[in-house]
Formats: sequence, structure tokens, C-alpha cells
Amino acid sequence: MPDGYGDEVPNLIKALRTSRGLSISLLAAAIGVHESTVSRWESGESGIPDDRKQQLADLFDVSVMDMMGWSEPDGDDGSRMAA
Repeated sequence: MPDGYGDEVPNLIKALRTSRGLSISLLAAAIGVHESTVSRWESGESGIPDDRKQQLADLFDVSVMDMMGWSEPDGDDGSRMAA
């Protein structure tokens, strides 16, 4: 799988799209890509470029971390101090 993410990402992207009532063509038009590009992301055939991850997250009103199925370990707010 491209970009080092698991099999869940294509399913998450599709679920976010369908839960918002968007067709592939509407999503593609909203972020300025071809429909086949969205189809490849949803099938896991290709990875999502970083700039498009942010566009998708903004459109879906979620964080990139959540959209990609990434999460911080419990209790880690990202502000670890070096020892």
C-alpha cells in the first residue's frame, strides 16, 4: 500500500465521502482532481499526495490524522519533552 498506510484508508475515504452524500465526481470536482484519481484512492491502487490529504480533511471537516486512520498513543498530546 502506498504512503505507508493500511488497508483501512481507502475504506475511510469512501465512508467519509458517502456519509456526506458526495459522489466520486462531486468529490473530484471539489478538490480539482479527475474522478479516476478518487477511484484509485478508494480502491487502494494509489496513495493520496500530502496536499490532497489536507484538502480532503478540510472538505470532510476532520483532521488528516483521523482521516488517515492514524492516532496518537493514549495520553500523548504530541508535546513530549526530550529527556
